[in-house]
Amino acid sequence: MDLVRRCRFWVLAPLLCIGLVSACKSRPKQTDRSNDRIASQERAQTARRNAALSLPYLSSAPVSASEEQKKGVIQNVPERVFRGLTVYCDERSRELLFVNLDGDIVHRIRPAGIRCNFGLPFQKDFLVIGDKTILRIDWNSRVVWSVKDFEAHHDFAIDGDGNINVLIQRIATIQHKGKPLAINDNGILTLSPDGAVLRSVWMSELLRTLIPEAMLDSAAAYMAGTDNPKAGWNNPTDLFHINTITFLDRDRGNTRAGNVLLCSRHLDSLFAIDLKSRQVTWRWGTGILEGPHHPTQVAANLLVLDNGMFRGHSRLLEIEPEGEDDADIEWQYEDPPEFFTASRGGAQRLANGNHFITQADSGRLFEIAPDKTIVWEYWNPNLTRAKSGKPAHRVLIYRAYRLAPEEVGAPEFRALFEAGLTRAERQQRSAVR
Repeated sequence: MDLVRRCRFWVLAPLLCIGLVSACKSRPKQTDRSNDRIASQERAQTARRNAALSLPYLSSAPVSASEEQKKGVIQNVPERVFRGLTVYCDERSRELLFVNLDGDIVHRIRPAGIRCNFGLPFQKDFLVIGDKTILRIDWNSRVVWSVKDFEAHHDFAIDGDGNINVLIQRIATIQHKGKPLAINDNGILTLSPDGAVLRSVWMSELLRTLIPEAMLDSAAAYMAGTDNPKAGWNNPTDLFHINTITFLDRDRGNTRAGNVLLCSRHLDSLFAIDLKSRQVTWRWGTGILEGPHHPTQVAANLLVLDNGMFRGHSRLLEIEPEGEDDADIEWQYEDPPEFFTASRGGAQRLANGNHFITQADSGRLFEIAPDKTIVWEYWNPNLTRAKSGKPAHRVLIYRAYRLAPEEVGAPEFRALFEAGLTRAERQQRSAVR
């Protein structure tokens, strides 16, 4: 177990124990065992959430002497890897990096003025999010437009009309037990392709009735504190912490094509929502997922990263939604203790059936084949130099993608990709086209 995992374990373990003991001591007497069980689960979930809130968002993490030697590509099986360029920003970068399968940086897009979380192609340009900003930028780093007034965070997605939907946040007031309560509210801002604001919708409207009472009580207790508390990011008033948005393109179970799929780290849940009726059509994850990230659609199923913050190892799950609040786990990948990212991260199903995984907290990217064999592995080579007697730190990666030319509108991307192919590979691709 490396230094990052050790540190997180020893910080979280006592906090979780304190929270669970406190929850048990405050357990009210109830005659209805079902309600008692639900309330107990909600208090335990709140205790876990509050323990997670004690951890700061780090941009780098200490590495052991042996892991310090891991830089760039350390494993590559050419005949099994998915051909493409890896695209990511590291946590201290002001650049969107394009990396070939040998680990060489072959292009950089520089979104001026922001540290980016990640970027994805949009028409012939790229969309980049970071520092409470979303912007559209071209291949040569020219900003087409940017939106800075809505505190954009975490993620964005393109809907069926071609509009851009980005996660945003604000401070809002809701009612709890007859009193106003300030919370950190999350929302969805819809933008046209040219960056014009079209509409917004807020989680305090969509998910208010699904917030456990124990979490609301915890937020109220925090705001009643004597330390000049303020509602905001990553404290007990951060009830939702939505970290992913995507749109479904087909029906499955109770979910419908056009539903928006959201992932809530602090509610340990996935939600499918009909934005027109503002109805939750499906939810799942409570009691199963721990601080999940990055659900995506794979055929009619869903792929989600279950971070496993308190389990101590992460899992990649493919699930089949069932009914209004259930799902079957169809497939999973885990490799404890090596595969663990307590926060952040993501996973991508590639066209050849492989999975490309971001182990964010370690700055590690890797690709697994359907038989779960690692066929490509990359460690962020951006390490800070260690002071005397202290370990070096590796800069983290929020989320990375492996992109093929068919997914990118910029013609320069195709030229870069094909320049890295062997003659036989170029001939093969020409025959396919």
